[in-house]
Amino acid sequence: MIKSLLYKEWLKIRWSFIGLLLVNLIVVVSICVSLYNDFKFYKPNQIYDGVLSWGYVFYIDLMYIPLATGLLLGVVQFFSEINSSRLKLTLHLPMKESSSLLSMQWYGLGLLVLIFIIDAVIISILTSSYFPYEVVNSFLSISLPWFLAGLTAYIFISLIFVEPSWSRRIFMAVVGVGFVNLLFSNIIAMGIEAIFSRTDLYFFIITILLTPIILLAGYNYKKGIR
Repeated sequence: MIKSLLYKEWLKIRWSFIGLLLVNLIVVVSICVSLYNDFKFYKPNQIYDGVLSWGYVFYIDLMYIPLATGLLLGVVQFFSEINSSRLKLTLHLPMKESSSLLSMQWYGLGLLVLIFIIDAVIISILTSSYFPYEVVNSFLSISLPWFLAGLTAYIFISLIFVEPSWSRRIFMAVVGVGFVNLLFSNIIAMGIEAIFSRTDLYFFIITILLTPIILLAGYNYKKGIR
């Protein structure tokens, strides 16, 4: 039954997923081309000095792309469930409601992780071909909160759509915006320097722990609590 549910989810969001993947690839390719042109028209030592000494982040265009990707995928996946009352049918499938909701949510999260891994791998390969390992590690440290922001946005969008009460929806939206804002708070203007610390690990753990909340929203939806 889970396979049938996931296949239904794929049919529903496949074109959106492909479109979002292409947008991410376009942004990543544009970053690669831009860096290639930098090395073509400027002396390498100038670029190294900008990246290593002045904190120049050549992949800054990627910053809000994961966030937008998570938001859009969440809207596409869950808006149709609520707008056409498909969720009522889903919750009455011959399987546990918790399994249905978590399968839907984790399926979307899995697709997002796939997109983000592709982004990170391509830019890491590009970075390693021009810079030492420390710069690659810096990229992963700086971009991790960006990717977590995309996953967090997706989770809160799914909660907002499944939850029937507008007061709780507004509360979740405020909490979600605040949490995403915290993920970007390590980024400091004047060099765009991000510090990787245990905080990022804590945010990762919190992001994962947020997923079961959809079960409460699903319970409220099915019981008609408003």
